[in-house]
Amino acid sequence: MTYINTKVKKLFQENKYTQALKLLKKHIKKTPSDAEIERLTGVTLMHLKKFKTAEKHLKKSYTINPQSLPTLLNLASLYKEQGLYKAAVTTINKVLEKEPHHLSALFNLANTYRQMELWEEANINYQKVLKLHPNHLPALTTLALMKKNSGYIEESINLFKKALTIDPFNKSIYLSLANLKNYQFTQDEIKTISTIIKQSNDIETVELLFAKAQHLEHSENYQEAFDYLKRANQAHCKRINHVPFDWNAYSHRIIDVFDALKPPPTKASVDNKQPQPLFIVSMPRSGSTLVEQIVASHSSVFGASELNTFPQLIKQTEQQTNKTFPESWINLNQHNLKNIAEQYQKKINTYGLDYTYVSDKNLDNFNYVGAILSVMPNSLFIHCTRHPLDVCLSCYKQLFNAGQEYSYDLKELAEYCLHHEKIMSFWKLKFPKQILTINYEQVIDQTESNIVDILSFLKLPWEDACLEFYKTKRVIRTASAAQVTQKIYKAASHRHKKYGSSLDQLKNHLKSLFV
Repeated sequence: MTYINTKVKKLFQENKYTQALKLLKKHIKKTPSDAEIERLTGVTLMHLKKFKTAEKHLKKSYTINPQSLPTLLNLASLYKEQGLYKAAVTTINKVLEKEPHHLSALFNLANTYRQMELWEEANINYQKVLKLHPNHLPALTTLALMKKNSGYIEESINLFKKALTIDPFNKSIYLSLANLKNYQFTQDEIKTISTIIKQSNDIETVELLFAKAQHLEHSENYQEAFDYLKRANQAHCKRINHVPFDWNAYSHRIIDVFDALKPPPTKASVDNKQPQPLFIVSMPRSGSTLVEQIVASHSSVFGASELNTFPQLIKQTEQQTNKTFPESWINLNQHNLKNIAEQYQKKINTYGLDYTYVSDKNLDNFNYVGAILSVMPNSLFIHCTRHPLDVCLSCYKQLFNAGQEYSYDLKELAEYCLHHEKIMSFWKLKFPKQILTINYEQVIDQTESNIVDILSFLKLPWEDACLEFYKTKRVIRTASAAQVTQKIYKAASHRHKKYGSSLDQLKNHLKSLFV
């Protein structure tokens, strides 16, 4: 049995799950009532995304050995993987009933609540973990990020600092501190960062290269900062084996498909008992977080941040039709379209039926404006724009948690920016009444008049809270969280000018926008 455990663990480390499954199946035939073999089989199947079969084996394992807490935690992980968070919570609580101070169970419970956006419950359980184990690094760093996203910047910094005393060479912690934007590294911290970079290759130190670039920008060494950004982005492209996408062709495909489709009804039947969808669309780093913070400060709006709901519905259509978007949208029938609308409405209804709007600022939604309006004609869009050089520079400075692979190559980043401009120009011609354009620089310089424009577009009365948006307490899960919980942040406006000739290549790629 020990041999099997060791062998399977080694195959897991090598990501050889199919081989692990073959090995385990042989032993299931020999020992059909072995709880551990059943558990390992369930875990293997979970890695292979065969969730129903995985659940069957894990439940069988637990039936054989109902004292096995690891099996319950594996089941909880299986439920989380499928987005079945309530089932995950119930399962984890079974562990805690048997062992109230089970560290892994408490940490998993906190993570599950965080995924459910139940922030207070998540915070309580992270605190329980830290009470039992004050140096629990994952709990410290996750709680630090939560504090940052809630606007408690000093508390966030203190937690990150404590984490560094435990692991002074942790690259992710330095990057998290750099992402606070206004944080200034101490001399000792920057010395550590520089030493690690010097002693390692760039692919191993991508996070620290981004952090060092941020430090150099604070020190007004813009040319050197850009050199580090270039190293960081090139190294990350290699690390993720990035292959550039043809954004120009994608633009033409979307335009061709939706130019031929019938427009949505001019008047949609509105159910006043349900919130209306409000989409905030933009390039990354274009002020969409600021605009959502402003509108979410209004009593009639819930800011849901970046929902994955509509992109997931797009994926469903791709699976149903065996075609990629936008072609997947062409032959959808009325039943399909109604089902998509109902699923999206069901999601935003969970935030409360008393709101007039629920806002969604998923970065991918600008591609889907025509699709969204074909299923939910009462949807409204706020398009956030910003100087293209500032947008692209800000993207190039950011190591995103996931996605946005185009942003690590200047040429492709520029092509994505041109794609965004082309698609949004098309949507605005096709749906002029449903889209309001808001410029980031104008929001910074003329905040109140832009808020008036936004509220007028939404047909909402003025509320002073919108002007004092930085006082609104909500969890913001984007890189701009530290800025929008403070008064208007002007330092990022026209930052591209400080980088001078370093951005000549980018300017050349974007030259059509400056004609």
